[in-house]
Amino acid sequence: MIDKELNIWSVALIILALCSGLMSIILPIEEIFLQPIMLMHGAEIWRIPLETLPIGIRIGVGLLCSAPHIAWIYAIIQVIRLARNYRRGILFDTCNTSCFIRIGIALAFMGVINSATFPLLSVILYYGGMTPALADISILYAIQPEYIMAGAFFYVVGRIMRRASALHDFEKYTI
Repeated sequence: MIDKELNIWSVALIILALCSGLMSIILPIEEIFLQPIMLMHGAEIWRIPLETLPIGIRIGVGLLCSAPHIAWIYAIIQVIRLARNYRRGILFDTCNTSCFIRIGIALAFMGVINSATFPLLSVILYYGGMTPALADISILYAIQPEYIMAGAFFYVVGRIMRRASALHDFEKYTI
């Protein structure tokens, strides 16, 4: 029998995840495809409209800017899977541990890609001949450790849960 409070929290988590997923799909469209690229070199600001870029560079820029959103949607799908299992009364299961691990990997990936976006964007535009030099990128301002830390936390919790589940199964069959 499923706990009523667990059911309410599971439904709330599903609704929150779906709303977050919809916002992650709709809001970045303007950011990725409609806004010009803004980079700095010294005191000079480079404003590069996407429509002026060759199609190959546009695709590369679009993929680079979309990657964190795709990882976030993947993490949201894992959260929905977790909430559905919780709603069914499945709390500690190998599927749930895998969801935690996948959420961790997706969040860490987001942190790495978000940290590398501006340097990679600068390199793509420079080697594509769109900018006369590499843009100024301070690595200290680009690093986003929050997602990496959250990803590591979810990954470690998932691994601990997986180990606990294996020990529980082992003890269950031990005489």
